[in-house]
This record gives sequence, structure tokens and C-alpha cells, in this order.
Amino acid sequence: MSDIAALLLTDRARAVRVVDRLTAAGLVTRVRDTVDRRVRRVELADTGRRHIALAAERRTRLLGEAVADWPDEDLARLTEFLERLNASVARHLPVTGASDVCDVSDVFDGR
Repeated sequence: MSDIAALLLTDRARAVRVVDRLTAAGLVTRVRDTVDRRVRRVELADTGRRHIALAAERRTRLLGEAVADWPDEDLARLTEFLERLNASVARHLPVTGASDVCDVSDVFDGR
């Protein structure tokens, strides 16, 4: 829960409330760690995975439509800058392994 609080830039109590709401909505589940039974992990439920996949599809479609008339060289530059931005953001995240924000090439390759 501390990792989630750090990612949300909030305190642990608020992170617990967020996870409680996500759990009640069926989007995540709490699972005991197999190595340290005192630890509870938060995992995406199937419904949560479907919501994320749908949001990613919508984002990809919207961004693809928004830049459909851009020249290839502009898209290449934008992709380069966004990849640099993602790398910079990942270096500043308080939790390791949380940098899988977006693969920029997925958004613009299929236009």
C-alpha cells in the first residue's frame, strides 16, 4: 500500500480508501504474498484489465486520428520527444517497475 500511496502522491490512508473503492467495483483484488504472508498485494482483476484495455484502445484511436494528417517527420520527432519524456518521468517515479506508462510507438505506428 505504501508503493501505491507513493505513486498517487498521497498518504497511505488515502491509498487504502482508493484501493477499497477499486476492490468494491471489482477492478482490483487484494492477494496475500506467497513469500511473506503478512504482505498483501493489489492485482488487477479481469474487469480492471478489460477497462484498461478499452481505455488504451480509445486513447490510441483518438491520438491516431488527431495526428492522421501530420507528416511522417513530425510524427517521428513527436515520438522521440514523448519517449524522452516517458524516460524522464520513469526516473522520477518513487516506485520501481511503475514506468510502463505507454509505448509511444504503439500509438503512432498504426495511423
